[in-house]
Amino acid sequence: MKIKQIDTYITSTQSLLKSNPSGATITITYTHSKKKNDDKLRSIIKFKTYDAKTGICHVFKTHKIKELSKLFNALGPRGCNVNGEDIDGLSLLLSNTEKSEVVQETLPEITTTTDITKIDSDAATETNQKKKKNKKKGKK
Repeated sequence: MKIKQIDTYITSTQSLLKSNPSGATITITYTHSKKKNDDKLRSIIKFKTYDAKTGICHVFKTHKIKELSKLFNALGPRGCNVNGEDIDGLSLLLSNTEKSEVVQETLPEITTTTDITKIDSDAATETNQKKKKNKKKGKK
């Protein structure tokens, strides 16, 4: 079944993988195509989810980079946002693990705020000095 909405494809693939994670497969195909009246090549990426037990097949085609990015995020462990709701990644369903076991996010530590303000003020004075030099060069 061809699906035109990306959110519908992600949710239907998720339900298919929940029902049979060992029997379902996800295939990604990358091709080029030409339109009849145009000489430009268009890259098309086709995502196909197939369950051999039930015979259910979901197909989604796209040429848009944002949709491709969203699908790759959905395949990874972090997941993506579908219809205003965060869903877990499809790879978690395939590996039967919890999100907390796989994804550990760490933020960089900032030691002091005075270091940052000093760096910002040093950069600002450098740019002001360069502007003054440029103004003097033009008046000669």
